[in-house]
Amino acid sequence: MGEAGTPSSDSYDAIVVGAGIGGLATGALLARTGRRVLIAERSDGPGGYGKPFRRGPYLFDPALHSFPEVEYVRNFLDYLGVADRVEFVGHDAPFRATYPGFSLTFPHGFDKLTDVLSAEFPAEAGAVRTFFRLRDTIFEEAASVPHRVGLGQLDAAAEAFPHLFKYRTATFGSVIDEHFSDDRLRAVMGSLWPYIGSPPERAGFIHYSQHLGAWIHDSHFAKGSFGTAVDALVAALETHGGELIVNSQVSKILVEGGRVGGVRLPSGDEVRAPLVISNADATATWEQLVGVDHLPSSYLKKLRRLKPSFSACALYTVTKLPLRELGATHETFVYRHWDHSQTYQDILDRKPGGMWISVPTLVDPSLAPEGQFVVILTSLAVYDQEWHGRVDRFREEMLDVLEGQFPGFRDNLEFAELATPLTFERYTGNREGAIYGWENTPRQTGSGRLTHETPIDGLLLTGQWTQEGGGFLRALVGGDFTVQHVLRNAGEEPLPSFRPAYMPSFTSFEGR
Repeated sequence: MGEAGTPSSDSYDAIVVGAGIGGLATGALLARTGRRVLIAERSDGPGGYGKPFRRGPYLFDPALHSFPEVEYVRNFLDYLGVADRVEFVGHDAPFRATYPGFSLTFPHGFDKLTDVLSAEFPAEAGAVRTFFRLRDTIFEEAASVPHRVGLGQLDAAAEAFPHLFKYRTATFGSVIDEHFSDDRLRAVMGSLWPYIGSPPERAGFIHYSQHLGAWIHDSHFAKGSFGTAVDALVAALETHGGELIVNSQVSKILVEGGRVGGVRLPSGDEVRAPLVISNADATATWEQLVGVDHLPSSYLKKLRRLKPSFSACALYTVTKLPLRELGATHETFVYRHWDHSQTYQDILDRKPGGMWISVPTLVDPSLAPEGQFVVILTSLAVYDQEWHGRVDRFREEMLDVLEGQFPGFRDNLEFAELATPLTFERYTGNREGAIYGWENTPRQTGSGRLTHETPIDGLLLTGQWTQEGGGFLRALVGGDFTVQHVLRNAGEEPLPSFRPAYMPSFTSFEGR
């Protein structure tokens, strides 16, 4: 890693703005193709939401808690030559969901999940099988659809992929209502929604189904925190001749004669490159770094129409309570209502809602001293400037949630610190502290998001503000697709596929 804010050269083949997971993935892959790459990061270290932090003897992951589809991640890291730097630890189950007077543990695999749900809701057993058959069909169609489909090909594509097209603008809630009559089962089927930030009545069905499939198939923790994956990507970048500079917030992306020319650093120095890729917040990229005067009206209209996702409040705690003996799981979604619309309203009313508990020390005890457990309670949250006055109240309300799940939690509390949407905004520079980029509604997922290509020749976007969306896995996939675009335009051989045969495409027809 170079000195803070000091690149070793005044010109590169490519400059990446932002060292979040998407930026690191993109930069490392570009360096692997033989290009001279510079990544400039605004904060004091790489990783974005994947950057861990220490408080005394405790190590916390701020926002990442599990890897889905670990085979893709392994293939990706193996291509970069750094797979041995990350040790994956599997979970017994992807997650548990609790409701008033009810809890259910979701097993790995849809066959097992079908059995569990059919046993719990026997009157709906046939509907469960029908629903998962539909999910599998859409999964297969999504995996087969071409990455790009022109307007003249839409009719043929609609005929070839009828289910994908039929449900491309459907919400998950509408499809659930179509299949199930039991309100409790409808709620349980939507239990994962905080992981995409939109409740079933707002979340895109295809996006939610792909997300559910990834988590049910498998989930792993990174031993030593997700910072090991960040370190692996940095090592890959530097092994292949790339550079990372930190404490260096790009002040301007240079545009000359309709094409990109490089970037200007805080020092005023200009670094030249024919290719610039922004992993930064998309609104900030255009409004602060480029200038919207460079955009055609149609692109600017789309940018202004897109709405960011919820932010979050995260309570980082440590307890001496023997959580393993109390039946704690690695991930638990906590609902105080059966109706997800009530939970959504709680979030809008600045109350805890859309919550999940992570206990990473169940699979990696090294994160805390012996006999102590790291416990992270995350709640989706609305962004505003009033959070400084709510911290104490919200912290106590979240501790009440933990006490309700684990009686005696408060009496055994060793550490507690609350991060608010203002923290996440400061930490990453994301608009309104958004944790998933744009909100995951049907019109804002897939092709409803911004493409990697932009109206400025040589300027690309990558990361969670682009079509693949938010989350660690999708950030890697986004880096993959961004670099594939670069190679295709250069007439070079594409990257190998990192995707296992069972994994769906992350580009769909949602939002068309």
